Formats: sequence, C-alpha cells, structure tokens
Amino acid sequence: MEIVVVDDDRITLRVVEMQLRNLGLRAQGIDTIRVYDDAASALESLAQTHDRVAVVVCDLQMPGMDGVEFIRNIASLGYSGGLLLFSAEETAIVGSARELAMAHGLCVGPALHKPVYPNELELALRDVLRMSAASASTRKPLELYESELDQVAVENVEPWYQPKIDLRTLEVVGFEALARWRSETHGILTPGNLATTQRYAAHMKEVSSTVLITAISDLAEWAGRGHPWTVSVNVTAELLADIRLTESIVALASRFQAPLENLTLEITEQEAFVQPSAQLDTANRLRLRKISLSIDDFGTGHSSLANLRDLPFDELKIDRSFVAGAARNERGRKILQSTLALAADLGMTTVAEGVETEEEFHLVRELGAAQAQGYYFSPALPIDEVIPWTRAWDGPSRLRGVGEARGD
Repeated sequence: MEIVVVDDDRITLRVVEMQLRNLGLRAQGIDTIRVYDDAASALESLAQTHDRVAVVVCDLQMPGMDGVEFIRNIASLGYSGGLLLFSAEETAIVGSARELAMAHGLCVGPALHKPVYPNELELALRDVLRMSAASASTRKPLELYESELDQVAVENVEPWYQPKIDLRTLEVVGFEALARWRSETHGILTPGNLATTQRYAAHMKEVSSTVLITAISDLAEWAGRGHPWTVSVNVTAELLADIRLTESIVALASRFQAPLENLTLEITEQEAFVQPSAQLDTANRLRLRKISLSIDDFGTGHSSLANLRDLPFDELKIDRSFVAGAARNERGRKILQSTLALAADLGMTTVAEGVETEEEFHLVRELGAAQAQGYYFSPALPIDEVIPWTRAWDGPSRLRGVGEARGD
C-alpha cells in the first residue's frame, strides 16, 4: 500500500516525506511513499492507482487545482482510503474543508497545521488508518435496485450493537442497536445502503419495530446474565406518534423480563415534532414508565432549543459533525463546550457520537461529555460478538494511561 503527499511547496514535500519514512510504516503495510508538487499530476496518478493508496496527505492552498477541488475529484474517483489535510490557512478554513471532505464520503483524519511536527503526523496517520480500516470493514455497495430488495426484506433485519463508553471510568455502560440486513448477495447492509429506495422508506416503521423487539429481548438476556447495560434503539417519528407504543413496550418487557429503566428510545432532531400532540402524548407516557428518551443528531435540525424545551428528553446525543475537528477548531470547540454545558444545566446525560480519533476522545472527555461512542472504541457488533468484546475491552487500563500521561 502507498501514501501520497500533495503540496506545491517542494521543501514541505521533502520534510513530510522524510518524516513518514522515519515512522517505519512497513509494519502497517505501507511500502511506498509518493510525492507530487501539483494536484493535477497526483489526481492523474490516483485515477489509475487509488485502490492501492492507504492515505492521501494534501495541502489546501495550491496553484492550479486547489485542495478543495482536489478533494472533490478524488471523491468522484471512488477513493476509499484515508485523507489528511494540512495547511497554513486559518483553522476555520481548514475545518470547513474537512467537513466538505466528510460530506463527500471520504474518511478524514485530524487536520494538521503547518509546520507539521513528526509526533502530530504520527498520531494523525495512526488515527486515519484505524478509521479507514474500520470503515472498510463495513463498506458495502452504495445503493440497490428496487428489484433486489426482495433479498433484504424486513424479516431479515437484525440489530448490531455499538458500545457506549462512560468517559469518566471508561467502562461499557450500554449499546446502541443499529439496523442491519443480511443479504445472500450483498452481505451485511446498513440503512445507508437502502435509504435511496422508496420501498425501504415505506417500511421504516416496521424496521424500527423489529429492531426494538429484538433489542428488548437481548436487553433481558444481558440483565439475566448480570450485565447492567442499557440499550438504545432508534425509533421513527411515526412510531413515536403511535399511542399504542407504550403499552407494546411494557408488554414486551414483561414477556422477556427486561428492565425498562435500561431502555432508551432515540429520535432524530429532524423528526421530532413531526406529529407534535401524538408524539408528546407518547413521550410523556414513556417517561412515566422510566423509559429514557434521547434526542439524536442534536444540532442538525432547525429547532434544537424548542425540542429540548417541549419534549421530555433526558439524553442528548451530539452529532458527529460537531465532534469532528473541534480539537483544532476554536469555534467548533466553543460550540461543543456550550452544548455540553447546556445539557448539563438541564440535567441531561450527554453522548458524543462518532468519536473516531484519540484527539477527539481526549477533547470530549475534557469538555465534560458523560458518554461517547464511535469507531475509536468499536464499530457496531453482531450480538454474538458483544460479550466477547466487552471481556476484551481495556477501558480502565486506558484510563490509567491517560492519568499517567497528564500527571493526574
């Protein structure tokens, strides 16, 4: 595999190339480092070899084809490796370019600012390689034809579980149940593989119900084995507006002997208040039964504060877009910090979503988020891998390492 470095400054190219060679990357499968002093030449090469490239390191300010255009072009090639941006531009510009790259579906590591120091480069490279590997393990065809959906009917849906970590103790406190489909043709599929199809959208309520039933059953099994974990399940606005939802969940919990206080229902901010009166009715009845309610993807909708005021949420999940890059973006850091402070003042549990790098982990922990989830800890796991993963989880030892490194 290869690393490609693109910068019009030949001195910077030479320095970064030497730093990379001194890292001893063969152990990570990197055997070639290629450098280009113009983006057009790099793009021409990537068009033929992008499947062999593990990471692209790219400057933003370049003559001819600038970094923003280069990002758009490598995304159009179907490049699936990692991307590191480094620049002398102000942090707001670098952060915006990073967001653009993620919007194009690229796997983007921490932004680097010139001059690049070897330790920062090493950490960023390690992070983006891990992120890229985790992304590759779940990467599937982007979309399916309507005719192929017969193979991924609702009865084939199952929850996979992504761990939620207590940022104070680094212990596993619960899992989010994420819908997955088993297809003989395509393997494991995510909602992102199917969301462009009308047929999938028509069955979202049924999918949400199926995942909820299985997750409550798994919650009961964990509790019966002495594991006090919580489980979070995404529900659609339509399902939350169903006045029979509370009775259905209570009946399921009774049938499986699942602890209702360990169940959390998540609704995305964009879907909150689609049917206000019915949703408010159900939400309050759920909370009376000690079932937690979480507002998911917080900050991506248009009425964030109104949702916090009017629905009885007791957990707030901060969207990945506010976590990514905040460690090196002062504006992003302040927004994240203010959101966490607001949630704490309201007595809500906070969960940082999409934590993918060590830098992001340290940031959300430092700013006071209660919990976190993301590829930095683990991708979503099938049910038979959950308990083995928790046995192997070395969270408390990581915590000791953080304390030693910081002199706590």
